[in-house]
Amino acid sequence: MRRDWGRQLAAAAPPHADPVDAVTTVLRGLGFDPSRHSEPAGDAGAEVHLRTCPFLDLVAQNPDAMCGLHAGVVRGVLEPFGTPDACVVRLSPARRRD
Repeated sequence: MRRDWGRQLAAAAPPHADPVDAVTTVLRGLGFDPSRHSEPAGDAGAEVHLRTCPFLDLVAQNPDAMCGLHAGVVRGVLEPFGTPDACVVRLSPARRRD
């Protein structure tokens, strides 16, 4: 269900050639303040840091449920990862299917 919501949000956003732009657009629409960061040299991926959470009061009450909900939404667009001090979405380059 959470991934479905993410897919719906992504489909409603303007089309993006860059998946990182799609993720940041969806997250910005939800009230987050996403910022894009490049991965260290040698890795063509990117990170999206979410330093502002519009649901912070609810996260304080039930962090597993709220963060799980938001992770599911992002999974609907891409595959997220996290760190202890920030929600981070790591985006790797698409792999070719031959």
